[in-house]
Amino acid sequence: MAVLDPVMISTSGHVLLPDDAIEALKGLFGIVDWLTPNIPEAEQLAGLKQGEGAEGLVELAKKTAEVCNVPIVLLKGGHSPILREQVNALKGYKVIWEEGDDEGDTIECLSRWRKLVVPGDKSDKVVLDILVQKGSEPVLFVGKYVESSSTHGTGCTLSSAIAASYAKLPEDQRGESSPLL
Repeated sequence: MAVLDPVMISTSGHVLLPDDAIEALKGLFGIVDWLTPNIPEAEQLAGLKQGEGAEGLVELAKKTAEVCNVPIVLLKGGHSPILREQVNALKGYKVIWEEGDDEGDTIECLSRWRKLVVPGDKSDKVVLDILVQKGSEPVLFVGKYVESSSTHGTGCTLSSAIAASYAKLPEDQRGESSPLL
């Protein structure tokens, strides 16, 4: 199994690879099982600008999977928060909510602190990651948005975690479909 995090464009918009290297990267898609682009990378690969809100992200994820022709695309939306209402407005998708609502976890503690420091903070922002797998409807993963400047390398870490999780699976559970869902 091969996982590819393209690392072409940073979330802040800095181009990290020249055009010829991006074209060479596209040559790897034939051997890739998982592709994990952030939003700017997906826009570059799909040749499509992100549309408005959650529906725009879903369309971008689908188009990226179609254009890149890899079995699984996980569009990472962690640095482009959207409003919770936009996710709630989507119909027909499997949505997995994991917002750190478990009592006492790190996100919960940070949220409580933020509400004390920023009176009136409603924290309605969420992040949306979208998994598109050939032959299946997209699955949406929603997490609480955490304001931070320490976000460099999160995509690489996620890709590594996917590969390591896959390696831990018994051989009879490895295949075309994602056993990680």
